[in-house]
Amino acid sequence: MIPNPLTKSDHRTALTLRAASSGIPVASVHAADGFWHFWDGSRYVDTRVRIAYDVWNHVQVALNPATRSYSLVVQPVGEVPTLASKARWGDGATIGDELVFAICPSDTPNHITCYDNVRIVRGRP
Repeated sequence: MIPNPLTKSDHRTALTLRAASSGIPVASVHAADGFWHFWDGSRYVDTRVRIAYDVWNHVQVALNPATRSYSLVVQPVGEVPTLASKARWGDGATIGDELVFAICPSDTPNHITCYDNVRIVRGRP
């Protein structure tokens, strides 16, 4: 199956790692308006990388504590991975914060978001 770039959706969803104590996003990916968006310190920024709505998408977020940054890689099934962005952590987030993972879909009538194989790991790059 080849993704159709004309496929659209009003549905939105965000995957976020936030500091447990403050709620400040450290890293976040937002699927909206046909494009992937990333949290850059204090706001979402459009990557200009299109969402392939009609196939499964692999999304990888890799945090780098040494630079207080993260990378966002997206890969529609059957395609090569694309570096969508590199961004800085959320303003006010600090190294050592306990992180909480949140999935935040919109409440769009007649739409669903499917998540599969969510893995959160810790290790050296």
